[in-house]
Amino acid sequence: MIKKITECTWDYASKKTHSRSATFYEASICVVLCTSLVVVYENILQKVFDPTSQYNCYVCKSRKLIINPDDSAEEGIVQKLYLKCEECDAIIEAIFENHDENHF
Repeated sequence: MIKKITECTWDYASKKTHSRSATFYEASICVVLCTSLVVVYENILQKVFDPTSQYNCYVCKSRKLIINPDDSAEEGIVQKLYLKCEECDAIIEAIFENHDENHF
């Protein structure tokens, strides 16, 4: 779906960029389409890199979680992350695996 939206936006922008008869309104639509596409990609990236996006409350199944203070190692590496449910105040523990520094 995202690929199709990207291709359609690119096609429209390309046609309007190279058209001698493009109007101000068509150019405005092009800007809105391109801006909207960037917002879609930003939202996708935010969900990918958001540490709480994969968790939900085990009590009420809510996804409204906030990060509480974490347990960090001496090097500052987070080992446990505590997520608090905004709906029922349950605490969820997210435990991260320890990786050897030679592995990627």
